[in-house]
Amino acid sequence: MIAMFFLQASTAANWFARALEQPAGSFAFVFGLIAALVFGCVWVTKFTTAHKIHAERDREDVKSVKAKLDGLVTDISMIKGTLALIQSGLNMPSLTQAHSPVSLNALGRETARKMGMDAIVARNRDKILGFLDGHIDKKNAYDIQQLCIETASTRPELFFSEEDAGHIKNFAYAEGKPLVYYGGMIGVIVRDFYFAERGIRVEEVDLHDPAKQETKGRK
Repeated sequence: MIAMFFLQASTAANWFARALEQPAGSFAFVFGLIAALVFGCVWVTKFTTAHKIHAERDREDVKSVKAKLDGLVTDISMIKGTLALIQSGLNMPSLTQAHSPVSLNALGRETARKMGMDAIVARNRDKILGFLDGHIDKKNAYDIQQLCIETASTRPELFFSEEDAGHIKNFAYAEGKPLVYYGGMIGVIVRDFYFAERGIRVEEVDLHDPAKQETKGRK
């Protein structure tokens, strides 16, 4: 039953992606799907609470459900952020370069300087390393990059202290832009920091980028 639920949730997320690629207009459909995913989160939370009664016997099952629930919450937050960008008109210059591996462009570097990201990352070194070390498991360089960007876009408090996460959110608010707009920029900065600390080459991202592999397959 759990597997079926998350399969349905994954399908719903794909619907979201396709819907957001269409001309903005059918917001009732998009918000309806958000409501369905939120309902799913509530359902899984209740299930997880009940399941903890048998924690000793089913500890791995609970861990698996929690991990999937965390992923679902992140997906919902990303969708909300994307909607915020749509509602803002998407007239915002990019802070990153389009080529892979993704990197900051001149505006991104200047914005990061204004936000004080170098100091923020330095202050939160242990928290960043602890979070990523505990979540990457067997993830490759591309997966780590995506984790950094998604987390920075939706839940920066997982990387940074409450004070620093609040500073980032206040910066976005003062600039009149949603947090997700800065997520790519912050995620790349965190990625570069983590790669440097763990001896991972940024070039390794391309070795696992699905788009790059698909392009190679067509040649």
